[in-house]
Amino acid sequence: MPRFLNAKLADGSLADLTVADGRFGAITPAANAAGAPPGAVDLAGQLVLPAFVEGHIHLDTSFYDDAWRPHIPCTNGFDVRERVAFQMRSLEQAAPMEERAKSQLELCVGNGSLAMRSHVMVDAAVGLKHVETILGVREKYRELIDIQLVAFPQSGIQSSAGTAELLDEALKLGCDLIGGLDPANFDRDVNGHLDVVFGLAEKRGAGIDVHLHDGGTLGLFEIEEIAARTTALGMQGKVAVSHAYALGDITVFAGSDNIRDSWWPYGDGDMLNRANMIGYRSGFYEDCELEAAYDVVSHAGARALGLEGYGIAVGAKADFVALRAEHVPEAVVAVPKERTVYRAGREVARDGKVVDRAGRTGLRSAGLRSA
Repeated sequence: MPRFLNAKLADGSLADLTVADGRFGAITPAANAAGAPPGAVDLAGQLVLPAFVEGHIHLDTSFYDDAWRPHIPCTNGFDVRERVAFQMRSLEQAAPMEERAKSQLELCVGNGSLAMRSHVMVDAAVGLKHVETILGVREKYRELIDIQLVAFPQSGIQSSAGTAELLDEALKLGCDLIGGLDPANFDRDVNGHLDVVFGLAEKRGAGIDVHLHDGGTLGLFEIEEIAARTTALGMQGKVAVSHAYALGDITVFAGSDNIRDSWWPYGDGDMLNRANMIGYRSGFYEDCELEAAYDVVSHAGARALGLEGYGIAVGAKADFVALRAEHVPEAVVAVPKERTVYRAGREVARDGKVVDRAGRTGLRSAGLRSA
């Protein structure tokens, strides 16, 4: 029964944490570490936070740990169709998808994300190849991270013949959610696009996560249509709108989206750094505002993804990160890189590197490379 002593909680108090069957069995005021049982881990006042939530990422299309690819700008501002064309061209020259996905996963786990939602491309050109590959990667990493997969129509639904049937097959293979992409601007058929998305969700009992880049009144109209269908089908809490450039006054969660791919060259897989970026770009200075930036990469993400047992509380999953900071606001501002990541009470990463069960770092996927 693992025990962690002298953990600093978000309220500043010191506590001892007891883990049983992968969950917090007890959280008590810190006692004298001198009388601790053998094997107990003395965290020595490190701040303990629930593991971060990577709410939106694309495991199949990242080029992280692959050859550097210069970013290709759109010819006239931002254009989704042109970006998709650039992406398909770059993927033809990329390293094997499984290796790229593993690299990206280990980057995220190493920085403290133990729950993730990844969108996986499904269209007439790639068929179910991406889904099948990423399903295999998910299985190999299931002891390290919980991954929800979205069957994502990157080339649209109405615009790509046969995609609706492929999305259905992807759900049958094991994807958890059905995705969508700009029903108005990309497919130019809001009702037809959403008919497929919500129809498949109802048929397969799946959740929904729609990419929506459309802004202004057009984007607001699409959000209203999505909300109306959600209510009509009783799917409240199971439908997300990603990007949602037209609206920000909702439950907001964060994701890296793309890490060094055809859409942009940035990304480090660190959700704490993402909270820092959100605070910086939003002009957050007060402690309460910095805590709100942290919430976006933790508790809000857990709510959006419908995660069970999230947080530092008795009965919650013992998935947490220990790092040097006085409190949450300082963690958001300082983004300390020296941190230890625990999954079900077991150390799985240290200072950005995945570790094996013997505690050795630097091993590719902690011995899972050839699993």
